[in-house]
Amino acid sequence: HSSRSRLRILKAVAESRLFQPSATMMKKAFAWRDLTILASLAAATGFSSIPTVPKLVEIKTSLGPVTGFNAGTTTSSGTASCDTFYGIPYAAPPTDANRFRPPQPRMPWTEPRPVILREEETVVCPQNDYGDPRINVEEDCLFLNVFTPHDAPSDGSPLAVVVFIHGGGFIEGSGLFDISGQLFPINGGSHLCADGGVVVVTLNYRLGVFGFLATDELLVEQGTAGNMGIQDQRKALEWVQENAAAFGGDPTRVTIVGQSVGAQSVAYHLTMNRSAPLFSAAVLMSAIGTVRPFESASAYGNAFANAAGCSSRGGASVLACLR
Repeated sequence: HSSRSRLRILKAVAESRLFQPSATMMKKAFAWRDLTILASLAAATGFSSIPTVPKLVEIKTSLGPVTGFNAGTTTSSGTASCDTFYGIPYAAPPTDANRFRPPQPRMPWTEPRPVILREEETVVCPQNDYGDPRINVEEDCLFLNVFTPHDAPSDGSPLAVVVFIHGGGFIEGSGLFDISGQLFPINGGSHLCADGGVVVVTLNYRLGVFGFLATDELLVEQGTAGNMGIQDQRKALEWVQENAAAFGGDPTRVTIVGQSVGAQSVAYHLTMNRSAPLFSAAVLMSAIGTVRPFESASAYGNAFANAAGCSSRGGASVLACLR
């Protein structure tokens, strides 16, 4: 297919309810291994950003006002204009007492957050090697990005929303810089927004031990263990439900799209009752949901606690030491 026809496919998915998060869908296991809709957009359609002084745009979210910018985007069909909002917080910093815990509510703010104009000013979650020395790696990393068409539809109808969950083996990647460097490249969200006429959301979630630590102590403390990164994703989806309308989106038409372990994450959300009301369609690219038994996962967690010099403390003191 041409890049434009691929885009039409993705837009059709976003605007329909073809793939309901139900048992029927899970049985069909919609795994599109060879689907490269997003991968081809930037390369095949000749996108380029318009060199101009960006116009600042302010939107009030459920937590407080945020500032984005509009610089215009050249698309395959002419010039369309999208507003870009980098680095919107959707949860409290997962640091100190919040480390290794489910995402906590973010405190509201009253003054507009400073605008972020460049991708390299964004933040990514801790990982072994991000591959780009310009990027800030910080533990306070639960941010998302929104790309929304500047001009509302003539009929005033809200737009479909696409939420992209990045891959990277649960140890690498971010909402802006997919580890492959190809599937969802820099500015990919703005291009999809401009050419597809949809609201695009990309997000960070905790990775590695910060996002998936499983220990007996966590199980005792929380009644569950591990998968904080998956819970981060769900927290971001809750934010989308609360704020899609403010960005011109329709919260009843949210498609979650994942690649590699992003697709694996989508499969998890398809089976989770608390996630089901947060989206209406799903696209899985390259992976389906697999699980690791707690016994196996906790063995890694115990090894980590031992390597950190915390395992000898016992009980809740192990978590206090790790935190």
